[in-house]
Amino acid sequence: LLVAVSAALVSTDAAGIPDLLSPKLKWNSEAEAMKQNLNSLWGMLTGIISLVPSVLLAIFLQDAVNFQLLCGILILLNAILYAILRKSSYKLAEALFARDN
Repeated sequence: LLVAVSAALVSTDAAGIPDLLSPKLKWNSEAEAMKQNLNSLWGMLTGIISLVPSVLLAIFLQDAVNFQLLCGILILLNAILYAILRKSSYKLAEALFARDN
């Protein structure tokens, strides 16, 4: 359960980056904002890509270490990836806000 939660945090944080880079702020209706915005597609792709290191590590280490150690390694990897993504997201948002103001 902890592995899944940590992976979901990484994926969710990575999925928000496309909205930071190119937000769609001009729309006439809520439906237009959702249906004509490709950021959700890019968000899904970045979310999936952010999970690749964890999946590859799990595949390569599944026979080499026991299950509990593998879970601990995956949680640690996801925590590190989450910290990196969170820090870079804040820096990106601050830079974009400073540029626009």
